[in-house]
Amino acid sequence: MKHNQMRQVVFPILAAFIWGTAFVAQDMCADSIGAFAFNASRYSIAVLALLVVIVISDKLKKDKPVLSPAEKKAANRQLWLGGLCCGAALAMASNFQQAGMVAGTDSGKAGFLTALYVVLVPVCGLFFKRKVSLPVWIAVALSVIALYLLCINGEFSLAPGDLLILACAVCFTIHILVIDHFTATVDGVKLLDKVEGREIEFVNVEVTGWSTKLIERPVLGESGITNWDDLMALAKAYNKNPSKTNYRLMRFGMWSERENKWVFNLLRDIEVPVGTTLPEFNGDNFKIDFRGFHIKVGDTDITEEQLSTK
Repeated sequence: MKHNQMRQVVFPILAAFIWGTAFVAQDMCADSIGAFAFNASRYSIAVLALLVVIVISDKLKKDKPVLSPAEKKAANRQLWLGGLCCGAALAMASNFQQAGMVAGTDSGKAGFLTALYVVLVPVCGLFFKRKVSLPVWIAVALSVIALYLLCINGEFSLAPGDLLILACAVCFTIHILVIDHFTATVDGVKLLDKVEGREIEFVNVEVTGWSTKLIERPVLGESGITNWDDLMALAKAYNKNPSKTNYRLMRFGMWSERENKWVFNLLRDIEVPVGTTLPEFNGDNFKIDFRGFHIKVGDTDITEEQLSTK
């Protein structure tokens, strides 16, 4: 009993550590690889790792129950059903999350928005007549406040990529509830292997069924700059990686093969007070298509030459 209690504490903490540190890699990869390709690679490694864990755990198990052929068939059917259901939820959650980060959501905000499933799980549990005690609600509220303070710097606002992360939080909520249902009757590690296998199947279907341009280069509405925050975010993403493989920049424009540079679209007039610090673009392989609109600091029109440090 004491051993099980230790596992219930240590394993979730270890999972949270791995889950949290993964956002750094996701954030870095979002600049150079699409969401589906990233997740296909990620979960291919996960499947191989879990296969090794399953082989080792099967050999270490003692006093295995002897099942009749009918019982084995029923158990395997339940295992595959659980794997398919959990895998579908995990596939959608993971791809929504990575697509949101590719669209421009930074790792801190992505972590906070994803972790909102901490709130959604007990709320959704109420619809299944699962009572939630007062200490749990207090812990949920404290977790959300702590995550906000830890992850969010400055003003909090929702961009198109953030909405994808919110969809991811909903899918993770479904994923956890489905896992909770199936782990009562099947082996948890083997269920995960079916989950990861489903993830690879899901990604392969998506990547091979659609063209790479449609899958790996998502465009949320018209790409362009609509406010000062967009301009600041664009400069930050551009300075991090100005190459044509930085898919985050597609939120603001498109790469022109003819001109061999990024073309960013200004979609409306932007005016800020005198004294506002201009964002700096550390490169010259870009241009801003003003489309008749203006960027003004006070009464002064700003040109792209004033934004470039090269």
